[in-house]
Amino acid sequence: MFLRCSVYLMRTTARFLHCVRGITSISTDDSLLAVPYRDFDVLISDIDENELIEIGAAYNIENMSVGAFSSTPFPAMGRIHERNFRLMIPLKQKILNVWFLANSSSPYTYLTVKMIEELVGPGFSHDLHNIVIHDSERYIECHISRAHFANVNSLGMYAMEGLEVSIDFD
Repeated sequence: MFLRCSVYLMRTTARFLHCVRGITSISTDDSLLAVPYRDFDVLISDIDENELIEIGAAYNIENMSVGAFSSTPFPAMGRIHERNFRLMIPLKQKILNVWFLANSSSPYTYLTVKMIEELVGPGFSHDLHNIVIHDSERYIECHISRAHFANVNSLGMYAMEGLEVSIDFD
């Protein structure tokens, strides 16, 4: 089930984490967080690879399909998905369209092992990669999706801050 509601990821000039962290870099220095990276986990049991295929088919943007960066990367349009109201936004990563959960409450960005291997090749799915996501000028720290959300690509708040975007409901 898909709701008829558009979700936009928009550029913003507000630095909503700036005053909390006191820095503008996208750092995973977990001394500044309430929940350090090594302890962070979230259970997302309603989205898996089959769900991403279904989302892609419904909106004619296949997950991991070939894409291209545009000269104006934002706004990016997404959809609210299913009864759990997951904010799903297809963002361009290198040359692939990648569906991300955009409001997981995570400060960190996660990619599935399958996605990392698709981007950088098999055998390179170590924990941390600097990846270009949707804006060819900015690199985002991406971790491997953890056990409770191993099949979900999740866009973290640090990435949203670094991309200078916010979520706007239409």
